[in-house]
Amino acid sequence: MNKFIIVGIGPGHPDYLLPKARKLIDRADVIIGGKRNIESVGCKDQELVYIRADLSLIKTYIDENRLTKQIVMIVSGDTGFFSMLSFVRRNYSEEVFEVVPGISSMQYMFSIIKQPWQDAYVGSVHGRDLNIPVLVRENKLTGLLTDYKNTPAIIAEKLLKLGQYRLYVGECLSYQEERITIGSPEEISKITFDTLSVVIIENLEWEV
Repeated sequence: MNKFIIVGIGPGHPDYLLPKARKLIDRADVIIGGKRNIESVGCKDQELVYIRADLSLIKTYIDENRLTKQIVMIVSGDTGFFSMLSFVRRNYSEEVFEVVPGISSMQYMFSIIKQPWQDAYVGSVHGRDLNIPVLVRENKLTGLLTDYKNTPAIIAEKLLKLGQYRLYVGECLSYQEERITIGSPEEISKITFDTLSVVIIENLEWEV
């Protein structure tokens, strides 16, 4: 049985692509992924299949080709952190695919601010609602993936006058145009950021 492989490619820059991931991508017959992800890994002569809104098309392609072609599905960051792995697990048994991890944008961002993150709350507001005031009050560090609706500025607005917090916002992480912004909720609430950013909120009143 020929397995297809899901590979995490890290935050984006080739320097953060693990050697095993590089080998699997180079040996693949087919690469499935988002347009920017495919461009970032520098594919050679592989067949390229782009992930779009209708994921049923991806399933149909895999079903029709996985026995005759070596398929590698690439996902940004780590495979286990808000990636296509959830979709794959809903549609396939574990016997037909393999998983290779990568460096998540959240890991990268915590390294930028030089903070350990084993005790932090990490999650995503991409297409979901979280009680952010409660989360940041209960945790010293809270890391969130954002989207067009729940931007870093919107998150900051929810924290105004609720306590002492410092926000770290990372845009285009690991790319040449990377930007790191640090500020209070009031300062961050006035800035426009890239749609898909990472924000880490530090509770300055946290007591161990």
